[in-house]
Amino acid sequence: MNLDSFSDGKSIWMDEAGAAFWLIPDGAPLAGGGFAIRNVLGARRSVDAAALAPFAIPRDQADARARARLAALADALKETVAQLLQSPIAPAVAAASGELRRLEDRVEHGVEAIGAGVRHLLAGVKSAFHSVEEHAAQVPDELENVVRAVAARLSTLAKRD
Repeated sequence: MNLDSFSDGKSIWMDEAGAAFWLIPDGAPLAGGGFAIRNVLGARRSVDAAALAPFAIPRDQADARARARLAALADALKETVAQLLQSPIAPAVAAASGELRRLEDRVEHGVEAIGAGVRHLLAGVKSAFHSVEEHAAQVPDELENVVRAVAARLSTLAKRD
């Protein structure tokens, strides 16, 4: 099975939150910048956000492409398995075929779970920063209260002498 036959020379890239998607030709030169993107295989790039505009695709198109690629790979694997079933090692291949179907389901659910986990993690980070901002706003009042308490205590001690 030739895995290169599954490539059409384009890859799906997404922002760190997995909310925006781009279908970018492999090896396309994009202007460097501070906007981080990644693909499903874990490759990362920092690019100029404006350079991505011509490649933008909606989420449903990105999902459909990913499902189609996974289905094509599964079909190719099934075809390879079918060819192997005609060989003397057919019983072993039949057992592997069932395991392959279970693995395919786990991979699909794993990709969904990873996406949900990343979104949850980012929400937690945003929440933590929000909590820090709220707490930092209270620090001046708390500091003033501590300074007043120390001043009052020092005043009391000074009167004893």
